[in-house]
Amino acid sequence: MSGQRCGVYLQRRAMNAFERELQRIQDRENCNALSQFNQATTRKKTVMKMIRLLLAIVMLAAVLTGCASGPTQADLEVSMPPLKPGYGRIYFLRSSAFIGSPLQPEIQLNNQVVGRSRARGFFFVDRPAGAYQAKTSTSVATALDFSLSAGEVKYIRTEVNIALMGIMPGSVSFIVMDESMAEPELRKLSYTGRAVKAEPK
Repeated sequence: MSGQRCGVYLQRRAMNAFERELQRIQDRENCNALSQFNQATTRKKTVMKMIRLLLAIVMLAAVLTGCASGPTQADLEVSMPPLKPGYGRIYFLRSSAFIGSPLQPEIQLNNQVVGRSRARGFFFVDRPAGAYQAKTSTSVATALDFSLSAGEVKYIRTEVNIALMGIMPGSVSFIVMDESMAEPELRKLSYTGRAVKAEPK
């Protein structure tokens, strides 16, 4: 092999070796980039899981703190005052323990605040026989018109409808219930009204 051909041969081998080394470097860099991408994706997924878990904990805490606590109807039976002549009794109850539980809108009876709609809670008011309107002040005003007779017991269930992301009240629905449906439900709830004192004998 002449000196010129030998030089060309060695030059080609050197170039081939250089190209192979360059390819190995590129492959290693691509592998590192892919590894970094996978690590970033894994970190992102982990962060999203933690955020979802945190939101779940916050929602659970809101549900637990939003539920009513207090004596039951059975606890009140001994001290429950009898109706005065010409009066009727109005129960307001709310069963739902999850949807909108942190929301506790005020309930007005003929424009007078008589209590709040609280999850798993109830209260009652005694009023003279007559015409009444129950309503709340939420982003969507709703009202219930009804009449109350002397000696009558009226049961009204409230339901909070959610308008935005489960945190903003949309409206409160009022539903008149039969005694046969309301009484079993009342016994599962907690009293949230004013202290009840027994009438002196």
